[in-house]
This record gives sequence, structure tokens and C-alpha cells, in this order.
Amino acid sequence: MLALVAGNVFVVVHSGGTTRARWLEIAATVAGLALVATLLLFLRTKVVIDDGGLTLVRAFLPSRRFAHSEISGVASRTVKWNAADLEYAIVYGRGNRCLWRARRDLWSAATIQVVVQRYGHGHASGAERVDSVRLESEFPGSVPLWERHPWVVASVGVITVVALATVVLDGVH
Repeated sequence: MLALVAGNVFVVVHSGGTTRARWLEIAATVAGLALVATLLLFLRTKVVIDDGGLTLVRAFLPSRRFAHSEISGVASRTVKWNAADLEYAIVYGRGNRCLWRARRDLWSAATIQVVVQRYGHGHASGAERVDSVRLESEFPGSVPLWERHPWVVASVGVITVVALATVVLDGVH
């Protein structure tokens, strides 16, 4: 939060009140808020397993709770994503429906291990590499819309930037 304030103070002090300076201030604010949101997301998100089930406590979204009886198992998969291979632990329920997908490099190994020990591997472990289409067909709901259709996200982003630029520039003149 301090970095966000310091960045904005720096931009305002050195800006001279020009249109370019206003854009720099907006960019600094957005970047700072994105950093704070990312930190909160990773610091506040956790998995809790108790007598009632598994609860995914998230920073900005409501917690999700799954009773033990809803969880059929945990599968490990390595997904080809552009030039990288991403390893996932997928907690799934009836009909192999994905309940929760955890990227192994974003979660502690201890957390993943606790989930695997409690619910076990119901599927062959992820030695094979799969693409997102196969992952989605094997575990429906495991690939979010923005990963299945990145062009939708890009289009919405472009439209949003154009709309904000229009509003901001219209207000400057």
C-alpha cells in the first residue's frame, strides 16, 4: 500500500498537471491496486479440512465448502500451456466434475499433500501431459472460460481500455 501511495505522489509531484501525467497517475494507481490485490489473494487464500469437509477460503470471493461425501478424489495432471508445463491437483466430485483446481507452483506442497492424503488419488497420477481441451473433457469445469477462450478476454480488455480512454480524454478537454 505504501508503494502505491509513494508511486502516486512521485507521479503527481513530477507531472506538472499535463494529460500525460494524468495517464501516468492512472497507470500507477492501477498497477499498485493490482499488486495489492495479488498479494491479498495469495496471502489470504487457504484450504481448511475439518470434520465437515474441505473449505476453500478466498480473499475476494465467498468461501467454497465441499462436504467429504461430495469429493470423489484428487487427480494430478500436467497441462501443456504455451511453452510451459503447468502441474495441477484437481479435486473432483461426481461425474469427475472439477470442484477445485490448484496449480502446484502457487500452493505449498504441504497443502497439496494434506488434500491428497485425505482424499487420495482416484485417477492415474499426472505423468502424461495433456492439453486444456483434454483436461476439460476429463474433468468438466477444470478450465475456466478465460483460459478456453482468451480472445474473449482480450476483446473485453480492448473495449474497456477504449471506453476508459474516451471518458478520460473527453473529461480533459
